[in-house]
Amino acid sequence: MLLFLVQNEPHGPSPLIVAILFTLVSLPVGFLVGYLSAYRFKRQFLNAARELANLRGENFQGQLATIGGIARTAPPRKAAPPPPRATPPVESDEPEELEMVGPAPAPAATTPATMPAPTPATSAADITEWQAKLAASAEQLATLENQHAATLAELHKAEAAIDILQSHIEDLEGQLDAAESEATTARSARDAAIEAAEQARAELRDQAAAAPAAVPAVAETSSGTEAWQLAQLHREQIMMQLQLDDHVEKVNQLTYALQVANEELAEKTEMLERLQAESE
Repeated sequence: MLLFLVQNEPHGPSPLIVAILFTLVSLPVGFLVGYLSAYRFKRQFLNAARELANLRGENFQGQLATIGGIARTAPPRKAAPPPPRATPPVESDEPEELEMVGPAPAPAATTPATMPAPTPATSAADITEWQAKLAASAEQLATLENQHAATLAELHKAEAAIDILQSHIEDLEGQLDAAESEATTARSARDAAIEAAEQARAELRDQAAAAPAAVPAVAETSSGTEAWQLAQLHREQIMMQLQLDDHVEKVNQLTYALQVANEELAEKTEMLERLQAESE
């Protein structure tokens, strides 16, 4: 309507009408520019407060690493990326295209909830507690390392004992084979002596039966020789039997020792497997 009055004025626009028109146009534009400036200053204030909180957190982590000597600390909070800056609208130079703008919404008030939470200060008691936990963890780690070293030492001892037992078992097996061979040889010699004695006894009986009854001296001599040979063969048989008994006893002893060594080897092997499982 004011534009219509200005255009239809015969002597040019009235100063009052121009002033009113200028006031109506300047008020919305000024309000919009002021709102955008206030919003930009508010965002800058929030970003500065957030960066200050982050810087306090980094200083706290550095002081904690310097005082307590703790390498592993909580990572500093990452600062939120700054929001994109609002671009002020470009004012148009054509006044006829301006439209009436209603009242803009009031800027949101800054509340404590929107402010970034400051990093809580750490007391000396918390640092002392962390140092105590770190010392306890180091002590527990040292204990576990000592236990692991002791387990490895026992494992090496068990392996060495198993090697010794295996060597001893091999020696016992060799001695057992030799004793069994000697026993077999003695048994064969005893059987041969028994067979020779029986054969000599049979020959002497045949000779005694074939000798004439008119020669008693020869018969007596033959009987004495037969008795001596039989006694000699009996003594040899007894000696061979004693040797055979010795060899059999030695074989039994070696067999028992081999059995004991095998049982001990089984126990050592079981202990070795258990130690290997514990070391893993």
